[in-house]
Amino acid sequence: MVEEKLKYTDIIVEKKPPIGYITINRPEKRNALGLETGGACEQLAQAFLEMKEDPEMRAFIIKGAGDCFTAGFDLGGYDQGIYKPREKGIWKGHELEPLAEISAVGPLASNPEAAYPTAPLLWGDGLWDNPKPSIALVHSFCLGAGLWLINQCDIVYAAPTS
Repeated sequence: MVEEKLKYTDIIVEKKPPIGYITINRPEKRNALGLETGGACEQLAQAFLEMKEDPEMRAFIIKGAGDCFTAGFDLGGYDQGIYKPREKGIWKGHELEPLAEISAVGPLASNPEAAYPTAPLLWGDGLWDNPKPSIALVHSFCLGAGLWLINQCDIVYAAPTS
């Protein structure tokens, strides 16, 4: 079964061999990373794999559009996609449920019953396990999941205002 390629709506992918550019492009939401199925987290995972598999790309740069790198996860889509809480869920109920009560769903989730609900697991194969250098260009703030993202990059260049 061939998975359908996601449309890039929350990121911009540019290939200018030998360098690739991935821009998180949700400036109206401070480049928050959507967790919904097909959202920014999955789009980033797909883009990282594209860079890894493209023989013309020798390195790639990740940056944010607008006035910041990223505000982290967009929690507005938390219960609609990649990490959808079962029944009560963490956000729907009043009790904090164990992590094992959360399932991962979506086209890029390799283990649908994953107990550790973090989108960076989706980024691993294309970013962390990529032999091509990844460079994060950070300006202004980089919060929450953005820190996970830049932690997996080979080089992080942060502007003095970061």
